[in-house]
Amino acid sequence: MSRKIIVAGAQGVIGRAAAIRLAAQPDTQIVGLSRREQAPIPDVEAVSVDLMNPEQVRERLGGVRDVTHVVFGAYIERRTAAEKGSFNVAILRNLLDVVEETSLGLPHVTLYQGGKAYGADLGPFKTPAREDDPRLMPPNFYYGQEDLLRERQKGKAWAFTALRPEAVCGFAVGIPMNLLMVIAVYASISKELGLPLRFRGTEAAYRALYQVSSADILAEATDWAGMATISGGSTCGRRLRRCMAWTSPTRCRCCWRPTWPTRRRCGTEWWRSTSFGSFPTGRSQVGRSVI
Repeated sequence: MSRKIIVAGAQGVIGRAAAIRLAAQPDTQIVGLSRREQAPIPDVEAVSVDLMNPEQVRERLGGVRDVTHVVFGAYIERRTAAEKGSFNVAILRNLLDVVEETSLGLPHVTLYQGGKAYGADLGPFKTPAREDDPRLMPPNFYYGQEDLLRERQKGKAWAFTALRPEAVCGFAVGIPMNLLMVIAVYASISKELGLPLRFRGTEAAYRALYQVSSADILAEATDWAGMATISGGSTCGRRLRRCMAWTSPTRCRCCWRPTWPTRRRCGTEWWRSTSFGSFPTGRSQVGRSVI
């Protein structure tokens, strides 16, 4: 299938890696969006657009038709959580307003979330964290964006996937939100001054475990999420039984119900919350899903 993919935030750590990965796939056309003038990315059509400006979005993207996928990696930093929520929900809404008009056959949207969905910015949180954990006190722009997608997706053919890595390290130019870059700058300064590479934080921070994802691996997951399809219950059941070597075609010893295709897991419809493993982190789901 030929794909035409809009990557919002194509100059960021996550968006750039996704654009490069997707552009290398066969029969795939990439339109990369960024507020600032972009350094060329091979095989990516660059469009400079301010997603906070609805008129500019319509002017510059109104002619981009037949989009099959939206990969949303755009982000606007603001001082307060309320401001982050209003700005970052607005840029997603402004993009969808145009894409849904010009691309009636849109099948899939990928949204990036992160540890703040579990309260990582507020202090220690329950681990392992799960996507079905109760939400924290709002405002949280991840919740706002996800709620927007869920509301707009009702009654429509397109689905969405939310990917939730923790810190993401990769290559980008002029992007300060990159832990790997900060460490590299500190190491370069230490070397230039002839100093040993010392950890400048507390002992507790030094010994703490922290999850970091590669932007390249996340890009692979993005490609996979956009291509994954929702199979019928009978097809999923046969493949799952074959994979797990089930001896019974209708029952197992966990919480799965014995009937197909309306099989339910923990009260949630099968096709909305099937767990297929962890790629790259957390539980993978297909359809209206969170990873």
